[in-house]
Amino acid sequence: MPLSTYLAFDLIIVEDTGPPIYVGNATVKFHDATADVALAATVVSNAQGHVPSGTLPVVAGTLIRARCENDGHGRTAYAEGTTV
Repeated sequence: MPLSTYLAFDLIIVEDTGPPIYVGNATVKFHDATADVALAATVVSNAQGHVPSGTLPVVAGTLIRARCENDGHGRTAYAEGTTV
């Protein structure tokens, strides 16, 4: 399987009121949204909720979704992007 790169992103929860919440030190799982399959890849966001760029075993142009299933307060965070 070829590798492609996902761009860096911030893991954020946006609620109806208040500022965005950056989810720090959270385990992030990846999903190939193009093929609708979970990827066996995880990373951890830094203290400020930032996830640096990295590689995944998908072809370039794949739509991927990153998710944190629980930020420690029962909330879920998502990010989405296309690999290059």
